[in-house]
Parts: sequence; C-alpha cells; structure tokens
Amino acid sequence: MTIILLILFIAVVCFVLYKKKQIYLIKKRSKWSNAQLLPKNRLAKNIILAFDLHGVIFRHNYKKMLYIFINSPEKWKLLSLFFNPVLWKDLIKMLPKHTLNEAIIFHLASNHRKIKPLIGLITEIMNAQSPHKKTINLIKKLKKLGYQIDILSNIGASMYKELKKKHAKIFTLFTEVMTVEEKNNFIAKPNKKLFKLYKKSIPTGKKAILIDDKIKNIKAALKSGIASVYYENFNSTLAILKKLISF
Repeated sequence: MTIILLILFIAVVCFVLYKKKQIYLIKKRSKWSNAQLLPKNRLAKNIILAFDLHGVIFRHNYKKMLYIFINSPEKWKLLSLFFNPVLWKDLIKMLPKHTLNEAIIFHLASNHRKIKPLIGLITEIMNAQSPHKKTINLIKKLKKLGYQIDILSNIGASMYKELKKKHAKIFTLFTEVMTVEEKNNFIAKPNKKLFKLYKKSIPTGKKAILIDDKIKNIKAALKSGIASVYYENFNSTLAILKKLISF
C-alpha cells in the first residue's frame, strides 16, 4: 500500500512539474512572438482583444450544476447513462477526434436514442456558468478606453445562444463573436483554420491579442500569426496585458 501511495505521489509531482514547465515555456514563447507580431505603439485604435469564454470570462458553477441535476425530474434517466458501457466506449472513441462538447453530445444522441430527450438537461447543466467578476470588470474598463473586445471560443452555437440569454448584458461588451458553427464546418481551436478565419474579420491596420487558458490554443494562435496571452490566472494575465497595451 505504501509503495502504491509513493508511486501516486511521484506521478502527481511529475505532472505538476511538467505543467509548470509547459506554462513557463509558453509564456516565454508568447513574449518573444508578441514582440514580433504587434506594432510598437499598442493603442485602442490598433489593438483588438479576443477572449476565450470558458475558464477566462466564465467559470463552471459546480454547485449550480448539482442543483440543476438534483431538481430535474429526468435525473435518474441521466444517471443511468453513466452505467452504459457501450456509450462509454463510443465516448472514448470520440474524444481524440472532437474538441467541441456540443458535437460530442449530438453525435452520441444520434447513436443512443436515450440521450436525445436529455439534451436540454445536459445543455442546461453544462451552461451552468458564473461570470468571472475581475475579468468582466477588466473588459468593461478596456471597452471604455476604446478597445474592441471579441470572443473566440470553442462553445457550440446552440450552447452559446443559451448562455447569451442568461447573461445578455455581458455579451453587449463584445463586437465580433466567433464560436463553433456548422457554416464553418465545425472547426475549433486549436485548428489553424479557425484562426485564419478570425484573422479575416480583423479590420485593416489592427492586430488581435488572444487571451486563452489552453496552451495548445496559444501555440496554434502564435503559429497562425495572432499574438497571444496564456491565461494562467487573472493577476498574471493582468500583469502581462499591462506590459503589452496601454490602459
């Protein structure tokens, strides 16, 4: 038993050290790349800030998720899905191919008829998000200073629609919103095609800065010629932004 605990402890330590190294490297790479990609004078007139949604602007509200589940009359039907080995097998097969939760849900629903009536409940649980107040206040400040604020997210179109209904005032802050949609063949981050598509929406004479909490998305954005800031936490992100732009 002691040996097993020791092995688990070493595994956790190794993972933490690996993660820290990856964060250090992506921050270092972003700093160098941003200096090349952005103009020397970075002002509201020539800089756009593109924020990711989940993990940056919004955070999962696990208490609310549990509340929705417990109070749903369909909770036992949903719970029964967790004991379906065929569904788990299909899910495991899909995970390497899809980065979009919405696509996974609808694909599974097409193969498992019991899921289809539960899509509404699943969507409601997954959309139980709480705005990150410090990030929202920062966005409001940047907006007042004249910066264009965009959204570049892997949220599916239908889930985005529902989230927007719940937080209508927050979404008035954004100019360009790019989510994962059928018209764009469901391309999502870190696919370079999405970043190229977003670059086409950027007005001439302006440069965008992506703020995202996924290292793989930052890497892909930089390779696509979009300046990026890795969102480790609010304070570290704020410090980096203050060095990059005027506010």
